[in-house]
Amino acid sequence: MGLNYKINMLNNTTDITMMLGLDNQVFESEFKVVQSDYFKWRRIIDLFFSVLIIPFAIPFFVVIAVLLIYEQKGNILYTQMRAGINAKPFKIYKFRTMMDSKFDESNYLYHDANRETKFGKILRKHRLDELPQLFNILLGDMNLIGPRPEAYCQYTYFESRISNYNKRKQITPGLTGYAQVEYKYCKTFEDTLRRLEYDIYYLENANLLLDIKIISKTILQMLKGTNS
Repeated sequence: MGLNYKINMLNNTTDITMMLGLDNQVFESEFKVVQSDYFKWRRIIDLFFSVLIIPFAIPFFVVIAVLLIYEQKGNILYTQMRAGINAKPFKIYKFRTMMDSKFDESNYLYHDANRETKFGKILRKHRLDELPQLFNILLGDMNLIGPRPEAYCQYTYFESRISNYNKRKQITPGLTGYAQVEYKYCKTFEDTLRRLEYDIYYLENANLLLDIKIISKTILQMLKGTNS
């Protein structure tokens, strides 16, 4: 049972953060989101980016689709309801990387790597499974940079248990983000708490230089295959 069991037995975020040695001020205090004007004009850039990149990404889509069909019959795309801005549900698009295309991963708090296909592991390692999310950016469900969009049931679970977790919904979720490039992929409740620190930092400090840094680290991670 270990850490996750202990956390479920605690009553509030203060108890959890004390046990884990985290900065409780991050989770309990109020904070100010960066001026919305920045996100408004950056949305224009994100829209332009998606329109520009999608035509060049089409050949990759075709190759990946053929390889997915060759490896295992089933759906090419995996869709799931995620929590967007203001916790509005939206359907996210990803290339299928799991053995059972009908399996609903949203029933689980954390990803089960044991169910990845061989080609799926490669896609996830280089974040190529997320390429279809360019269409989510085009539709306005996502931005290029922002907090990771949680499965909707996972979002409601964490929101009810972690103070300030709902602050993540104040901006549109992103294809990549500060927490995604600076922290590892979440596998435990502790990871979720620590990732929230990075999300809150971005909410308070988002600017052009920080976004350039995030994009640069994302490209580097994709090339090296070091998906966090």
